[in-house]
Amino acid sequence: MFRLDTKQPLCLRDSSSLSSFLSPAYTMAVQHIKYTLLGVEALKFLNPPSQVLSGFIGMNIDVNCSTNDPYATVQLFHSRDFVTYTERTLSPEKLHLNKQVFTLLNLGVKDSGQYKCKATDGQQTIEWPSSHGFLFLSQGKLPDIIFDPPRPITVQQGQTGNVTCQTVGWSVSKLLWKKRSNSGDQTVPDSKVVHVIDKTENMVKAVLTITNAQTQDSGEYKCVLSAFNKQDYKIANIRVDGVEAFKFLNTPSQVLSGFLGMNIDFNCSTNDPYATVQLFHSKDFATYTERTLSPEKLHLNKQVFTLLNLDVKDAGQYKCKATDGQQTIEWPSSHGFLFLSQEPLLIMGDFNIHVDVVGDPVCTRFLDLLEVMDQLQHVTTPTHESGHTLDLIITRQCGALVKDPPVRDCHRSDHWSVTCLLNLDKPIITRKTKTFRKIKNIDTAALPNELAALDLCSYTPDDLNDLVHCYNTTLASALDRHAPLVTRSIPVRPLVPWFNNDIKVVKKERRKAERIWRRTSLLSDLRSYKDLRNKTNNLMTEARRTFYRELVDENCGDQKRSFSTHGQMLTNNIYPEVQSSYRVHHSTETALLKVMNDVLLKMNSQHVSLLILLDLSAAFDTVDHFILLDRLTKVVGLQGMEAFKFLNIPSQVLSGFLGMNIDFNCSTNDPYATVQLFHSKDFATYTERTLSPEKLHLNKQVFTLLNLDVKDAGQYICKATEGQQTIEWPSSHGLLFLSRGKLPDIILDPPRPIIVQRGQTGNVTCQTVGWSVSKLLWKKRSNSGDQTVPDSKVVHVIDKTENMVKAVLTLTNAQTQDSGEYKCVLTAFNKQDYKIANIRVDGVEAFKFLNTPSQVLSGFLGMNIDINCSTNDPYATVQLFHSKDFATYTERTLCPEKLHLNKQVFTLLNLDVKDAGQYNCKATDRQQTIEWPSSHGLLFLSQVSKLLWKKRSNSGDQTVPDSKVVHVIDKTENMVKAVLTITNAQTQDSGEYKCVLTAFSKQDYKIANIRVDGNL
Repeated sequence: MFRLDTKQPLCLRDSSSLSSFLSPAYTMAVQHIKYTLLGVEALKFLNPPSQVLSGFIGMNIDVNCSTNDPYATVQLFHSRDFVTYTERTLSPEKLHLNKQVFTLLNLGVKDSGQYKCKATDGQQTIEWPSSHGFLFLSQGKLPDIIFDPPRPITVQQGQTGNVTCQTVGWSVSKLLWKKRSNSGDQTVPDSKVVHVIDKTENMVKAVLTITNAQTQDSGEYKCVLSAFNKQDYKIANIRVDGVEAFKFLNTPSQVLSGFLGMNIDFNCSTNDPYATVQLFHSKDFATYTERTLSPEKLHLNKQVFTLLNLDVKDAGQYKCKATDGQQTIEWPSSHGFLFLSQEPLLIMGDFNIHVDVVGDPVCTRFLDLLEVMDQLQHVTTPTHESGHTLDLIITRQCGALVKDPPVRDCHRSDHWSVTCLLNLDKPIITRKTKTFRKIKNIDTAALPNELAALDLCSYTPDDLNDLVHCYNTTLASALDRHAPLVTRSIPVRPLVPWFNNDIKVVKKERRKAERIWRRTSLLSDLRSYKDLRNKTNNLMTEARRTFYRELVDENCGDQKRSFSTHGQMLTNNIYPEVQSSYRVHHSTETALLKVMNDVLLKMNSQHVSLLILLDLSAAFDTVDHFILLDRLTKVVGLQGMEAFKFLNIPSQVLSGFLGMNIDFNCSTNDPYATVQLFHSKDFATYTERTLSPEKLHLNKQVFTLLNLDVKDAGQYICKATEGQQTIEWPSSHGLLFLSRGKLPDIILDPPRPIIVQRGQTGNVTCQTVGWSVSKLLWKKRSNSGDQTVPDSKVVHVIDKTENMVKAVLTLTNAQTQDSGEYKCVLTAFNKQDYKIANIRVDGVEAFKFLNTPSQVLSGFLGMNIDINCSTNDPYATVQLFHSKDFATYTERTLCPEKLHLNKQVFTLLNLDVKDAGQYNCKATDRQQTIEWPSSHGLLFLSQVSKLLWKKRSNSGDQTVPDSKVVHVIDKTENMVKAVLTITNAQTQDSGEYKCVLTAFSKQDYKIANIRVDGNL
């Protein structure tokens, strides 16, 4: 503690707090104690600046003069000529001071130059180094766009909402509000925008005001900033409270599955339940007609259409349109295709696809395919011991085939078994009513007596009509009393083709024996019933066997009917007597043994064996097919040929693009088979497509359909014929669906960069598919933008036989300026894409400077400096320009006493204050002119360095006499030297000598040790 005359105890640990209430004398005393007695840290800047400060015209910049004494006084000085400094005064619109940080607003050309901070705390004054604080201004960097509020805003309907878009630089920045829409950006009217300029903050603002907000005001608004001939924008989302954008609640998948004779729902529901919805239908994917409501065909419940009793005419593409009075929306053009099937679909098995791994490309493509095909995968739990879901159950979206979600059951191997409950209830049997009389119940003894007492026998009418009437009524009344009419409901069972009269008779006898046994309960009657039951079963089995044997023999020559018959047999679990293990509920683990056993049994019976091999996935490949075939050939002697078949069955839906090509692969395992391609637009009538040079090609067994248009949509079927056999694609496959939007690939020929000899000719061909929809354009890239290549250098070719369009770029008499990057721009479907071709004229390198200077060049007053403008063309003309205000540049002319030029290197002699500023080299090679970047070439001058020799001693440093020192200035090397020479060295000359450097008002030194030999 230390007491002053104020009699107040003072703590000097934070002496800076004293300056707020002490007199100047006391303050000086405290500062003296602070620096001398307490050893407080010397005053210094916390953040010395870099040599160059980068700023942008019209923007702000902070000059941080903060010191370790927050109460120190700071000043900001500015110099444009690097010699004379003037203090910058505070101004509301130009210079602010916050604590010890200056903010310079709205930078202009006059603000460039060098800045220096000075700070004073009463005892000492410090300032920035003289080689720092140069402010260099440039154009080009756009300021940030700021929103207030920064988040999406919600406006109550009928109320007012504001969004403020603001940025820095009121003198260079312009703001414009636009609203985004499907038809493009629309400029917001001036009546809704208020522009504000705040010079005290150097801000420009554009306030968007929405009054009486309505539905149509909701959306995305762009605040577009324009500055330095550039643009940027930021999006503001505005939503009118309670009014969501008009949209469909459920967008359909690309393909909708339906069943013939069933119903299907088209969900056109929107977020506006009062909107009007319409359903349109197209069979040719081009012309759409509205489907009208009909009690027997089309119902509408709220916004859901139900199409009843589907038939072939209902297939095609459907589109929902909805209108809410303000706008109309519709389904995407690539969705809503209705594909009809005859039966439900259930796919089960191990797919070896990790559908539980999010982001896996194979999984993504597989799930996308299921969505496109309107199919649903039901298994959600792991089915493999590794924790992945591999075993899947897939059905169509439209059918509620899976009643409950699948669950894992037992774990017998590396896979769990997956079980689920299906909606496969037994079909309800159709019943019909039958009316009959039980004639056997008539009492034959009482009936004659009753008839004798009736009017027909006691009183016979004379008139014929009366007699007939009496006869009918008398007999009818008697029959009704003894055998009244009985009505029964009986099931209508389908007739099977193998049922015959022999079976009918035996079943009748069996039912009779069963009634007798149930009435008597005698053991003998039971044995009779069992004999007739066994006889009936054996007779039915033999009848089925005979029927299917004859059916297979009749259809073995027709592959289509053979597959149909085989499918019917599998559906009814009917197999041949000796069937290998490839059947329902059988694994392949014992297939090899089973097949060998079956073949040997049939050979023992002198029968012919038909072996069918299935190409199973790796997960089930427990049988090596090559081993199996080898053993059957060598051990059993079994040989044969593969059945005639297609190598590639297409998917149900084929995707094509208007104007493009598509391949139909009709390849079979017989390369010599004849193939045909059939087309149907109505899914009923098929016509053969004939080959055409400009429309349909055939390469081996692959058809290529060129230049697709609307007429090509529909279903395609391949037919292949080999001798007596004809096969074709399944009826539910080969649907071609056309859409727009995918750009074809751009092909360059040659695909690599090309080199053209100077004066010679070079060609680059750009080509793509779709001559009717694709357009190609060549452009050359440059710093000023893409320039369209003249038509005289481009030849456009249309090859209809290949459906190709080509643009051949030809460079004749190639010169230096022809080198560069060329863009081949493709335009199709209102979209664009491009590909780059690099062309270089041989031996001609791009004209450039060999040495680009650094941003700051250091020089010394009175010295020389080299400015190297060398280029890769030694014959190019070079010029040197100088600017003191960083805006106006003047060419420096050669002068024997000031500026020399050696080849392409300028030498500036005897530098003085007037030579400071920015220098720019320009070079011209007759074709083009290049120059240094605008942010380089600043020349900063310093005072000449001085050297002084001193000898250290106990009494202090002693200056070495001038007689022992020679000072040398080497201007060619821009060096200053001080040569210490000791002649006739004696003992007293030994010691430490300091070479003291003085420059920039600072000093530094280095020690040289000199020892006279023999003096330790």
